Amino acid sequence: MSGPYVGLDALPDAVAALRPGAVPQDALEDARHALADTLAAAAYTVTTSATASALANGVDGPGDGPVGVWWTGRRAHLADAAFANAYRVHSSDFDSVHYLSFGHPAAVSLPPLLGLYESGVGDPLCVLVGYVLSVEIMAVLGTTFGAALRAASFHPTVVLGAPASAASCTWFLGGGARAIRWAMAYAASITIGFDAHFGSEIKPLQVAACARAGLHAAQLAVGRSRTGPRMPWYAPVATLAGAGSTQPAPQLHVFGQPWAARVVPTRCKSLPICGYFDPVLAAWADRPAGLPEPGAVQRVTVEGPEYLVRANRFIHPTTLDEARFSLPFLVALLLHHREVTPADCVPARLADRGFRRTMAAVDVMPAAAGDPGVIRVFSRDREWSLPLRPLASCPRTSWSRLQTKLAASGLADRASEIVAHVRAFETSTPTRWRALVSPFEEATT
Repeated sequence: MSGPYVGLDALPDAVAALRPGAVPQDALEDARHALADTLAAAAYTVTTSATASALANGVDGPGDGPVGVWWTGRRAHLADAAFANAYRVHSSDFDSVHYLSFGHPAAVSLPPLLGLYESGVGDPLCVLVGYVLSVEIMAVLGTTFGAALRAASFHPTVVLGAPASAASCTWFLGGGARAIRWAMAYAASITIGFDAHFGSEIKPLQVAACARAGLHAAQLAVGRSRTGPRMPWYAPVATLAGAGSTQPAPQLHVFGQPWAARVVPTRCKSLPICGYFDPVLAAWADRPAGLPEPGAVQRVTVEGPEYLVRANRFIHPTTLDEARFSLPFLVALLLHHREVTPADCVPARLADRGFRRTMAAVDVMPAAAGDPGVIRVFSRDREWSLPLRPLASCPRTSWSRLQTKLAASGLADRASEIVAHVRAFETSTPTRWRALVSPFEEATT
């Protein structure tokens, strides 16, 4: 199998050879953005019903370990904290995405990396570099296998994120190429996720298990010298993608050439919905004046590319988790509220009869091959066309937008403090970090 995938065979060596000073500042800035966004997503979950569900299922660990479960005041052992934090980060689908990586690298890499750091391993710069590594590895895998995995109904964040998180954690722990290769092979062989569970609590549990698996693989790999894996480390991923011995398409991304953050920066969401819906939000931002009120709208048609239509999993959502993967829900929000905020994404919308009538008037269909798509809004005597933009052209993240997101996530009193801390993260200490992610009352005591 190694013949067609020479670049993947050499990936652990490239990871092991990386030195923090070789990572460009713009890639590190992208990592800082992802870190702040990850804190916002975790805090947002604490303010929603997802938190109660997480506690009910016992993902918080025993509560007596050295690593904090962010914003809760609870402490857990390292693996339990990584699981709990990853679960919280991803449970509302408010966490960042990186489109070249086909998923959510922050959710699977930052909880274990930050847990290791808080427990006294490594330094802040290496946390940021660890995120960059995860993005790079997932981007290489994503451009090789991502489309096939998605078409086969696998969850790319989990399938690609497991070896990426294992590699970044092993690098963070000081492991060499041999350990990195073993950890990636182990994590890739035990982690799987299906997109059939999108819109349910199983989706964030997949991500949480992936983060914990990456950490565990790294700890095993550096614990003692191990013989190399019998198969190429990426063999499970290739098998799931249906690649087998088939020659893959030419890779579109090579580790660090260029850096993935320079191709497509990390996308920090403005709403807790599926990231593939970003083109709809961008089209709405470009909307012309004079769109009718919801009551005057007779029909809305969304014509989108394959990934957008596939992400629209619920035509008639009954829960907020399902609504995060429903284009009718998003379009109805945009029509009813014009300028939508996270506070508008609440279960009460689903019980509103007028809102559901608007949802029922939304149709979703595939666009012509190669066409980016369009939203068509029909009233009795007029039609409006809102062209969709490619994912990569959606608005980029800024510190002001992140501060707004932190405030909307229940951290209004601490948004400025968090942004300042993350922007200067290289000067942080485990004690300062622990205080930063404590509940507000604890941090000010």
